[in-house]
Amino acid sequence: MKNGLRINKLSLLFIGLVVIASSCVKKDGFYKKDSNETSRKTTVQLTGASDIIQFARDVKPTKDTFILIDVRRYTNSQAELGEPLTVKLAKNSALIDAYNTANGTGYIEVPADAYSLLSDISSVAFQPGEAVKEIKISVDQSKLDLSQQYALGFSISDAGTNAVAVGSLKDGLYAIGVKNKYDGHYQVTGTMTDFANANLTGAYPLDVFLVTSGPTSVYMYDNAVGDAAHSILSSGSASYYGSYGPEFIFNDDNVTDVVNVYGQPAGNTRSAALDPSGTNKFDPTDHSIDVNYFMKQPSVITTAPYIRVSFKEHFKYLGPR
Repeated sequence: MKNGLRINKLSLLFIGLVVIASSCVKKDGFYKKDSNETSRKTTVQLTGASDIIQFARDVKPTKDTFILIDVRRYTNSQAELGEPLTVKLAKNSALIDAYNTANGTGYIEVPADAYSLLSDISSVAFQPGEAVKEIKISVDQSKLDLSQQYALGFSISDAGTNAVAVGSLKDGLYAIGVKNKYDGHYQVTGTMTDFANANLTGAYPLDVFLVTSGPTSVYMYDNAVGDAAHSILSSGSASYYGSYGPEFIFNDDNVTDVVNVYGQPAGNTRSAALDPSGTNKFDPTDHSIDVNYFMKQPSVITTAPYIRVSFKEHFKYLGPR
C-alpha cells in the first residue's frame, strides 16, 4: 500500500488563516480586561497553533505562493503597541514526528528545495502600531510527491524584549496538501455484481473522499472503513473487499484507467480495471463523476478476463474534503 493512503480526520477541516490589516483592527480586539496591569508583558502567539493548521492547495499553479504563518502580539497598552518588537521564529521539525506519534499520521517534512519563505523568520519585525505579521511561503509543487502528506513545523524561539510567547500557541504545525480538481467529498450510488459470491452486494450510498494521488489521479478513501477501500454488504452486514481500493486516472476529464492502490495485482491477486463500455467521465458543471470498472481476481475467477466484480457508479460531489 502506497504511503499517504491514510488521512487524518483533522484533514476534513481545512483551516484558513485570516488576513487582517492592522490599521483596521479595533483596540478591544487586542487588549485584555487586565490591560491596566502594568506588570503584564506583551504576549506573542502563532494563530491557530492549538491544532494542526491545514492547507489544501490546488495542483495548479505549479509554483504557489500563500500566507503560511500568522504571528500576533497582544500588548499591555496603547503606548506599548506604539513600540517596535522583533520576534524570532525557528523551524522545528520535531513537531512533525510528535504529531505523527500522537495521531497515527504519516506527515513528512516538505523538501527544502521545494519551498522558500518570503520573510526572514529569525527577525520578524513588528513596526510601531502593528499587531499582525504574516509570513508567506512559495511552494514548487513539481517537486512534491502528491501521494504524500507534507508538513512544516515552526516555533517562537524568542518573543522579543519585554514579551513572552503563549505556551500553548508558540509551536505551529502546518500541513500543506496539494489537490487536483477531482479531489473532494462524494456520495457514491450505483450497482455492483460479485460473480463469485451472490451474498456480497452493494452498500450504497457510500460516503467517500477522492484523495489526490497525482496531478490527474485520485484514490477512493471509504469513510465507513477508514481506509482506501470499497464498502460492501456480506449477507446484509457491513464489510469490504480486503486489499482493494480503486484509484481513478483522468485525461481531459475522461476516466482512462482504474488501478488498485494495493498493487496490480495485490497479494490476494485482486486488481482493478476500467470497463470501457460504460460512461467514464468527470462532469465539470456539477463536479460529478460516472465510472464503470472491475475488480479482477484470477485466484477466484480462473478464466480470462478474470472479472470477479463489476461496478457501475455515480459520484455526487458534496464539497471539499
